[in-house]
Amino acid sequence: MLLAIFIFSIVISLVYGAYSSTFHLIDTTGQNMEIAGKAQATLERITDDLSSIVTGEGGFFAGKQQNHSGARGDSIVFVSAVHLGLTREDDYAGYSTIQYSVESDEELGLLQLYRSDTRVVPGRHVESIEPEKFLLCDGLQEVRFSYSGAEGAESDEWLYDPAESVDKGKGFPAMVTILLRFANSPESENVAVFTTSVAIAQGK
Repeated sequence: MLLAIFIFSIVISLVYGAYSSTFHLIDTTGQNMEIAGKAQATLERITDDLSSIVTGEGGFFAGKQQNHSGARGDSIVFVSAVHLGLTREDDYAGYSTIQYSVESDEELGLLQLYRSDTRVVPGRHVESIEPEKFLLCDGLQEVRFSYSGAEGAESDEWLYDPAESVDKGKGFPAMVTILLRFANSPESENVAVFTTSVAIAQGK
């Protein structure tokens, strides 16, 4: 009887181990698919916004490197020719100021990426308008924007304001690269990195 119990316990342990590994694999696969879905939606939204950037009269562009509790979470703001209305009553068809900003998630210690779409009011500077922010993506360990000039020079920050910029000859970046780094915790080494680059059409 003792031998039978011993053999039975071994069989149960093997079965439990197999089931545990299977469920862990399923759970991990589900998490990876969820992260990939969030990354794809976020990068597509940013790409579409950058593709509609106004680089002609009325254009403005500012990309700033920022840190949040030791983690890099950059911000970017520019004028877009396309306004994305989120309600049926919002039928505005003019220029809008698009802003991507990052805030810390105090509970998880990770970063949250927010997007705002504010109508451009004639005679008012874009920074004087308080944007209404919407959460676009969370669970981020890093949000990085980098910029390339027409001659290929790379930079982590960029400013073009035709009204105030000292370096008025700098113009708009030729390309913007976006990097999103997802993780379960701020110190996690098991991360998922997604990146894409968007060419900016000049003089539009």
